[in-house]
Amino acid sequence: MKKIIAGLLAALILLPACGKKSEESNAAQPTFASIKNEASYKLTVPDEIAQGRDYYSTAKVDLTVPADSTSEISKRLLAAAFPEDSVSKGFNAAVAKFISTPVDFLQTGAEKISTIPIKPENGVLLSKNIVIDTLRQTKDIMTFHIVSQGFTGGAHGYYSAAYVNYNIADNTVVDAGKLFADNNGVRQLILNQLAKDNGCKIEELESNGVVFSVADVKVPENFYPEGDSLVFYYNPYEISSWAQGEIKVAVPTVALTAYVSDYGKEFLKTTVNSINK
Repeated sequence: MKKIIAGLLAALILLPACGKKSEESNAAQPTFASIKNEASYKLTVPDEIAQGRDYYSTAKVDLTVPADSTSEISKRLLAAAFPEDSVSKGFNAAVAKFISTPVDFLQTGAEKISTIPIKPENGVLLSKNIVIDTLRQTKDIMTFHIVSQGFTGGAHGYYSAAYVNYNIADNTVVDAGKLFADNNGVRQLILNQLAKDNGCKIEELESNGVVFSVADVKVPENFYPEGDSLVFYYNPYEISSWAQGEIKVAVPTVALTAYVSDYGKEFLKTTVNSINK
C-alpha cells in the first residue's frame, strides 16, 4: 500500500511539470488571422488623358498574418507588404489605408463603386494587390511569401515578391545580417551558381544579358530554404531586365556552411532536417 501511495504522489508531482513543458513548447507557435478586403473606384481623368475611355481602379488584399500584431515577425511583414506606409501600426490600419486610396493616375476625383462595369474596348482597369501567405511551415521554421502586383498604366503591370523567414524556436526573424558571417563569400557562391545555371562564366553574365552588372549582384535580404539549398531571390529589374523576370539562385547549404555565423550553422542544420523529414 505504501508503494502505491508513493507512486500516486510521484505522479501528482510530475503532472504539473509535464503540463508546463507542453505549454512552453506550444508558446512559440503563432496563431494566425486572415484579412481580406477590397475596394473599387471610378476615376475622373482629364479628357486629354482619358481620350473617351473610362478609368477604374481596384485595390485588394488577402493576408495570412500572425494574430499578434506587436510581434517582431508581424512588424517585419507589415513593413514588407506596405513599404510606403510608415504610419500605420497594424495590419488592419494599413489595409484600410491601402484600399481607400485608388491607383494614382492623375485623376481629379474618385467615386467608390460596388462593381466595375468595364469593357475592353472603352475601359481601363488599374489595380494594386497584396497577398501574404506561408510558403512553408515546419515545427521549427516558417517562411512567409509577400506578393505585390498590379497595373498602374504603361506597357505592362508590376510584380514584386519578398520572403521573410521566422525561427519559431527563438521567436525571431532570420535576416541576412544574422545568418551570414562572410557576405563576400556568400556573394561569390551566388555568382558561381548563377553562372552555372546559365551555362557561362561569371565574366560573361553581363554580355549574355543575364544581369545588368556583376558588381550589382549583392547578397539579397530575400531568401528561403528549399530542400538542401538556400534560394536567393531577385525581383524583376533588381539585377536584370523585366524580360528576365524574377531570378532564383539555389545555393547548396553544404557550400554556405563556411560563410555563415554560428547561429547560421544551427539554422541551416535545423532547416534542412525539418524540410527533409
